[in-house]
Amino acid sequence: MMPKTTLLVPLVVAQFAAMAPLAAQPILEDCHGTETVKIGNGAPRTIPYALSFKADLAAGTYCYGSCTKAQTYPIADAASSPLKLSDMASGGQARHLLFDRVTGRLTDDQQFDAGLGTVTRRAVAICKPPAR
Repeated sequence: MMPKTTLLVPLVVAQFAAMAPLAAQPILEDCHGTETVKIGNGAPRTIPYALSFKADLAAGTYCYGSCTKAQTYPIADAASSPLKLSDMASGGQARHLLFDRVTGRLTDDQQFDAGLGTVTRRAVAICKPPAR
């Protein structure tokens, strides 16, 4: 009689082999939630937030909307969890865009100077694959 572990090895290998193509598939998401925006000393305002994005982990890029070259950016850390799409601070602006693939939660934090004072944005949204 074969040991139980010997029987499990082919099952585990088959599961990992099936997951490999999924990891290479692009992530397509439509996200909806709310965004709080504060400009200078003004009072914060909460407004609707919507974002559609595509992340290609194999290529190491993500993009918005129609994904033109101008809308395509390098992924900050494709191995992180949650996925760090953007994690930058330079030239007077900062952007931290995180997507949790398990919960579908997207957080988008940004700060920059718009000439009227510092603009601070914080969005939280739930994402789902687009309806087909």
